[in-house]
Amino acid sequence: MNLKSEKKRVKRELIISKLNKMIALLLVENKEKYKLQISYFNWLVRGLMLEAKFEKNIKRAGKELLKHFNLPDVSNITIQEINELFLELYDVNHPIRNNIETLESVESVRQYLYK
Repeated sequence: MNLKSEKKRVKRELIISKLNKMIALLLVENKEKYKLQISYFNWLVRGLMLEAKFEKNIKRAGKELLKHFNLPDVSNITIQEINELFLELYDVNHPIRNNIETLESVESVRQYLYK
């Protein structure tokens, strides 16, 4: 594995870890109240995992996720900050939202999800 690939892998793992921590905090706080946020963050985790598996195809289709992430430190994040981050990432004009919603347009991803 070259250095660039290793950096991507580490960044992906860090982002997934941060998303999972935010999901856990929302679940503990109020699962029903934050159902949309939890679902969206789970889909982002799944999308990042799909991007790792089909990186070349997703890049070719312009549906990359990893390069658009810049999550803050979540060690002391509050529910309000999580919600603000959710609103930013869920905005219809954010590239992550666009790419995650259209990820299935990549043939290899669609075949994998619906096999």
